[in-house]
Parts: sequence; C-alpha cells; structure tokens
Amino acid sequence: KRVITSEAVRQVLRDYWCQYKTYPWYVGVGFFLPAIGTVLIFFVPPLIVARLINIFIAQGEISINTASSYVLLFGGLWLLGEAFWRIGMNFLIKLETKGINNLSRTVFHKLMERDYDFYTDNFVGSLTKKGLAFARSFEVFTDTLVFNVVTNIFPILFAVVVLWRYSPWIPLVLVLWIAMAITVGLPIIRRRSKLVALRHDASSKTAGR
Repeated sequence: KRVITSEAVRQVLRDYWCQYKTYPWYVGVGFFLPAIGTVLIFFVPPLIVARLINIFIAQGEISINTASSYVLLFGGLWLLGEAFWRIGMNFLIKLETKGINNLSRTVFHKLMERDYDFYTDNFVGSLTKKGLAFARSFEVFTDTLVFNVVTNIFPILFAVVVLWRYSPWIPLVLVLWIAMAITVGLPIIRRRSKLVALRHDASSKTAGR
C-alpha cells in the first residue's frame, strides 16, 4: 500500500523549510550569489562587447583608453561572478550538510518513538532506506531550487530589464512563452511523479527484503 500522500509531502516540505529558517544566512548567500554570478559571467560580458561594437560603429575607431577600460570592466565583472559562484557554493554545501545531519537526527528520533507494532508492519530495511532518502533528498531539493529555479529567475529578470529598453513587447513575449512552457510542463510533472513514487516504493521493498 502506498503511503505517499499530500499530507506527507507537505510535512516533508515543512521539515525542509525549518532547515532554511534555521540557517537564513547560508540560504541567502548559497541561493542568490550563484544566480548573480551567472548573470555576471554569461550575460554582462556580451553587453560590454556589444557596447564596444556600438562605439566602433559610431566613431569608426576605438581609443586605447576606451578599449582598456571596457576590457578591465569585462574581466573584473567576470572574475567577480566566478568569485560569487564559489562563495555561494561553499555556503550551499554547508547548508546541505547541516540540513542532512539535522534531518537524519529527526528521522532517528521519530523512529525511536514508534511502538513494536509499527516495526512488525514494516520492513526495517525499508524504513532505513526511507529515512536515508528523506534526509538525502534535502540536498536534491535544495540543488533543484538553486540551479533550476533561482539561477534561472535572475537571468530572466536581467534579460527583461535589458530588453525592455528596446521594446516592451520582447520581454512580454518572453515571459508569455515561459508561462506557456510551465503550463504544459506541470501535467507532465504530475504524471511523472506517480512513476517516481512507484519506483520509490519498489526500491524500498527490495531494500527491506
């Protein structure tokens, strides 16, 4: 019988959220510095190069002072972005390590509170795997938020601001297509989540045996 319910999912999210509230400094640095670093590394340098090209087209030449200043700006911002990435990753690793440790202790204490009948109705190996998966999934969940959500939102906002200067329609179309992609993707994710739950249950039974 499957035990994955909406309430169970909400409880897991509450437990994960408690870890984020416990370490707000790690969350702030680990979540947002990589996103800012991504903008500085991949999006700002092309704008600097485009600015140099515009100056060359307008004036027919580029002075040494102008070129050197833009080159220094190019390299400085790129280096700053790389530094942001590494600082953010350091804090992210610390957040995930502390969160996994805390959640593992939470699992242990909750299992210790169960009575004998609970263990007779469940494979001990299965319980061990589920407990480990609960704690280790905090790392996967956090990585998904950082690399697939926050790190994509910042470049999108940056692109919207830049493109808005040329025409409001360009960022509006961009946002519209992103919204359509999310709308199409959500039903697919829901169907896939059922298969993931079945795979998890089968893996737990195998581990229990």
